[in-house]
Amino acid sequence: MITINFQNIFGTKIKQEEFEQKSEKLPDFLEKIHNKNLGFYQIFDDSNFQTQVKEIEIFAKSLRQKFSHFVVLGMGGSALGFEVIQKIFEHKSDKTFKVLKNIDPATILELEETFPLEKTGFIVVSKSGTTVETISEFLYFKTKVPAENFVFVSEKDSFLHKTATEMNCQFFEMPNNIGGRFSVLTAVGMLPSAILGVNIHKILAGGKSMAKNFQSEKFTENVSFKLATAQFIATKKNLNTHVLWTYSEKIKSFGFWVEQLLAESTGKKGSGITPLIATGVTDQHSTLQNFVEGIDNKFFLFLRPKSYVKTEKIQAPEKFNFINGKKFSEIMDAEFRGTRDSLTEKNCPNLTIEIDEISEFTLGELFMLFECKTAFLGEFFKINAFDQPGVERSKVLTKEFLTKTKINL
Repeated sequence: MITINFQNIFGTKIKQEEFEQKSEKLPDFLEKIHNKNLGFYQIFDDSNFQTQVKEIEIFAKSLRQKFSHFVVLGMGGSALGFEVIQKIFEHKSDKTFKVLKNIDPATILELEETFPLEKTGFIVVSKSGTTVETISEFLYFKTKVPAENFVFVSEKDSFLHKTATEMNCQFFEMPNNIGGRFSVLTAVGMLPSAILGVNIHKILAGGKSMAKNFQSEKFTENVSFKLATAQFIATKKNLNTHVLWTYSEKIKSFGFWVEQLLAESTGKKGSGITPLIATGVTDQHSTLQNFVEGIDNKFFLFLRPKSYVKTEKIQAPEKFNFINGKKFSEIMDAEFRGTRDSLTEKNCPNLTIEIDEISEFTLGELFMLFECKTAFLGEFFKINAFDQPGVERSKVLTKEFLTKTKINL
């Protein structure tokens, strides 16, 4: 279960009444979102998807028996979502995973040197099936391992779909009404998660639970709308840099997934939110100084579990009597509260998102919470939160350079 404490957003910069007045927009925004035919929050009741999940489980089991190592070839939303799941649950798995989300030659060669390629399964993921970086990685490794080492996730009739057919490889279809950065709860994230050994049914159950909450027209219940409302109002108050501060090393990678989701969805038409990632307690000793006394343009979202795993008590000398007999969980909690309250004292609006525990279910809830509130932000900003025109020119120029320019590096 997820709870959000909005108490510390209210003060001289943000008034509670203007926050509550936005409630009247909820029904209209929901209608507009429903009319877009977006699949990211509707997929849970799709019979085809339910069938696909069963197929994923069967195929994942066969791959686990066949390979000891796995590599995900993907960029952006095709990689970042699963990487969150990997970082949280990999300690429970007997398989070694690498998410190859960059084409740095050093990284490619390092993977070749450390992974036994003949025992490595490659999961090739691209919504369009034409992502240059992913295709180049696939073509490179295609010459080094047999076809049976590959599985593909893409849209129907894409280049990768046709390639999978030609190579007689397993293919999992990605719905065309779900964008890449909203795809973690599809085969994009669920296939490698199942191979890792994660209970994907629990992840999907968490996502479905939050998707139901997202469709509520009651302002007091709809947590994704309230979260979007807080972020929108903050941006209109010139607090356009939003810091997601995760107080758990386990969910640190969640911030990088949010970074893409928020930046690529809202940064349009001269407005939007600039995401910034921080980790507790590490960044209390670095960026906190800037947050407290630097440019006053930031809004803070703390994300943490309600309780931490317990360790033995610390035995400390008199000089450090304040930590004597304390557990790391108690110190972690005190450091979070100290950081949060120091920002509140400086009139820096902040809210706290708490999850009962770090589990498959709550992770599914978190993914869906942030996807749903991003859809609401699109309506608040009056933009299309589901395209990314700002990155297309870069892709065009990249292809031109590769086509017309002789590069020797």
